[in-house]
Amino acid sequence: MHSVGSLAEMLGVSRTPVREALIELASHGMVRFERNRGVRIVETSIHDLEEIFEIRRLLEPYGARIAFERMTRETLARLKGVMADQQVAQAEGDEERLWNLDRAFHHALLLASGNQRLADYVDHLRDMVIVRDPGRLQTTSNESGVAVGHATILQALEEGDGAAVEAAVLAHVDHTFGMLVDQERDFHRRQDPSRLSGDGQRRL
Repeated sequence: MHSVGSLAEMLGVSRTPVREALIELASHGMVRFERNRGVRIVETSIHDLEEIFEIRRLLEPYGARIAFERMTRETLARLKGVMADQQVAQAEGDEERLWNLDRAFHHALLLASGNQRLADYVDHLRDMVIVRDPGRLQTTSNESGVAVGHATILQALEEGDGAAVEAAVLAHVDHTFGMLVDQERDFHRRQDPSRLSGDGQRRL
């Protein structure tokens, strides 16, 4: 828990830009102002993940199918470029760049649908998720890595199979959800084992 004043002091800036930044974060559900206490980072619960990914499951496959129908050579080349950059960042162990590129891939794909609001809304949903271990999600050396899902989507796009593109995006979203839930449970198991029930599930 921090106050606007303490954060401004830590960052070596005035209170005004800190307050404005926190208001923006609060509008995205990332922090919460608490009266007479300060500001708190909003944690992502498994229930939150379920709600967020239920929306993503509805929007992203549909958006990707429309994007496939409107795909241009330029957009496909951009997606390939993002994927190539992602592989370089993975090899260099640059987790921050990996996540920026992951976001860029999804946003570029959905923008190709021609629906700016859809692309931006899905991008906003990503702000609501706290990733505990980005390196684990971005692994490319095995089938669990997020980048592998991108490769499958690209393959379907190149093969001209709209149904396969839609299915690949849905599988990718579902797999990412599963990994995030596992990480959330692992995190809380380490923090407080008493919050887990006998079957290893977190009490929500």
